[in-house]
Amino acid sequence: MKEPSDLSFIEKTIIAQAETYITEENALQIGRYLFNAHKKGRLHEQHYEGLQKLKILTQDKNLISAETAYLSDFYEPELRIESIYKYDFYVSNTYFENPDIK
Repeated sequence: MKEPSDLSFIEKTIIAQAETYITEENALQIGRYLFNAHKKGRLHEQHYEGLQKLKILTQDKNLISAETAYLSDFYEPELRIESIYKYDFYVSNTYFENPDIK
């Protein structure tokens, strides 16, 4: 028996179960895992499309689908609205690990 490849795990587990696989306990670990796969250039357009339903943590520690989330001001998005519009759809800054990559 061999270990599944990164892409196999992403496609058959994370994407296939995007709406249910992520929990409050594993959200940070999976989010960071996916970001590392992105940095290594392993993800393709179909992966990003499949990850739209992925659950991510908000600033208020709730899980919402990625397609309904917006980057918090912490991540320096082009349009910073967190201080203007109070709503729980901002990506948690706890995903942040590396000061060189925001």
